[in-house]
Amino acid sequence: MAVQTAFQGEVQFRRYSDTSTQGQQVVFAVADRDALESFIGKEGKRFMAVLVEIGDDEQPVVQSANSRSANERPETGNPVTPNVGNSDIEKPRERLGDLAWRAVQWCKEPEFRAWLGVHGDFVNELTEDAASEVIKSWCNVDSRKELDTNEDAKRLFNQLIRGPYQKHLMARGINR
Repeated sequence: MAVQTAFQGEVQFRRYSDTSTQGQQVVFAVADRDALESFIGKEGKRFMAVLVEIGDDEQPVVQSANSRSANERPETGNPVTPNVGNSDIEKPRERLGDLAWRAVQWCKEPEFRAWLGVHGDFVNELTEDAASEVIKSWCNVDSRKELDTNEDAKRLFNQLIRGPYQKHLMARGINR
């Protein structure tokens, strides 16, 4: 029997809560409306999940021993995460802030890259890497992570990219 995957993609951990009325909850943000469609109408359904933290380099992040719960076994021979614990993987990286995460996700979207190409008067279609370079150039930063820590970069990103792109999406009837 083949198991059909309900959702496969990148999510960003937003928050957790533990209350007497709602119980334990975690909230994840998905990249776009298409990813959200996987969950619409499935309220109350149960899912099995395997989450592997990834760094800015898109590689798995090694979890330190003290980040595991007391009853959790170390990852050994796990077919889902075979590289966890591999010496090739570097130290854990810090979590992306909201603007950096949004910029990373948008650079992966053909819709955003096409808009950025037209908005920036580029002749050729932009790749994901080229879109990243445009964002960094327009916001005067070396890394998209700086969008959340550098006030000038934050202002430029919102003024030159986020606001105009959201208007573009709204004009096309796309709600993200």
